Amino acid sequence: MPDKIGVLAGGVSSEREVSLASGRAVHKALTDEGLNAVIIDLGENYYSDIMKADIDFAFISLHGGPGEDGTVQMLLEYRDIPYTGSGVAASRAAMNKAVSHSRFASSGIPAPRHNVLWKGEEVSPGGLKFPLVVKPACEGSSIGLTIVDKADGFLGAVNEAFKYGKFIIIEEYIKGSDITVGIIGEEALPVIKIVPKARFYDYRSKYTKGMSEYLVPAPIDSVIYKKAQDLALKTHRALGLSGFSRIDMILGEDGDIYVLEANSIPGMTETSLLPKAAGAMGIDFNKMCLRLVDLGIESFEKRKGEDGVKKPQKREKETRK
Repeated sequence: MPDKIGVLAGGVSSEREVSLASGRAVHKALTDEGLNAVIIDLGENYYSDIMKADIDFAFISLHGGPGEDGTVQMLLEYRDIPYTGSGVAASRAAMNKAVSHSRFASSGIPAPRHNVLWKGEEVSPGGLKFPLVVKPACEGSSIGLTIVDKADGFLGAVNEAFKYGKFIIIEEYIKGSDITVGIIGEEALPVIKIVPKARFYDYRSKYTKGMSEYLVPAPIDSVIYKKAQDLALKTHRALGLSGFSRIDMILGEDGDIYVLEANSIPGMTETSLLPKAAGAMGIDFNKMCLRLVDLGIESFEKRKGEDGVKKPQKREKETRK
């Protein structure tokens, strides 16, 4: 097993507080299981933060910014430090919604029609009809996202989204139910139906207790349920993701499913959606974290092969509690 696991959390993105909550939960799970783990609260100089910690495995609990766009993953690979989750290219593809949409289209994955708008271009829906969803291209947790019903609210929504990047996504709004499917390894977890009290599943609905209800397994038609799981796995593979992910979708009123986005590093508090889905299968939070460590080591070994790089040893199955 790794001698010292660094739980990478915090960071400088707009999702810093969410990341810290995930990191604390993961750290507790790993130490409760007898592993030597430390929390590394990354700042602007994340390279130095990681190097000073002298770790031989990284459990990435970062959301947004360099932790989710492949930057930290590239650093860890350069230093031959294995880590949880997806590699550099897959992380970039999932983080950038414009790239994700392109992969969806080429892979036959149904998704809302969309346009990409860059700063300096004419502000226009580009042929899409209201209502629309306007959101940053590279943010999570619904930060900067607005549903626009009429043209008079469009410019304000565009300006809000541009606070978070140089290009944004404009999507058709599909009325329906929010559902999400977690992936661990190559297995789709139970489908979760999300019922927010607000109009849509915004930041407040995600992180304020009592603002949303989560139904797992989702009480939907069995054929649609299986289709959602299959579509989640297809999306996970199309983006080249590995280890774990969570695929967010809309079950439209017409009965069709549309993929909204993929989360390469989903929230990891004990009340987050991926742990909820794993729990519905009888996998407790601690064991899920241990499984993600194993998957990270497997990915490292697959990348490195037999090139002589020292590899951390996988934990023996019988040592688990």
